[in-house]
Amino acid sequence: DSFGELEGSDKAMGLGCTFMFISVFLIIGSGLAYFEGMKSSFFLKSGFFMFGLGFVLSLISVMIKKHLETINGIRKNLLA
Repeated sequence: DSFGELEGSDKAMGLGCTFMFISVFLIIGSGLAYFEGMKSSFFLKSGFFMFGLGFVLSLISVMIKKHLETINGIRKNLLA
C-alpha cells in the first residue's frame, strides 16, 4: 500500500487537486444545465466551493512542506 507511506502534506495535496479536478466538472455541468433551462445554482455553488477548498488544501500542504524543509535544514545545521 504505497498510499499509506505518504506524508500528511502529500495526501492533502492529492486531496486538494482531486477536489479542484471534480469542481471543474461541476462548474461545466452547471453551465450546461443553465443553457438547458434548469436551475443550476446548486452545482455552481458546489463547484466553486470544492475548487476553493481544494485550492486552500493545496496551498496549506505546500506551506507545511516548505516549513518542514526549513526546520529540517536548521536541525541538520545545528547537529553538524
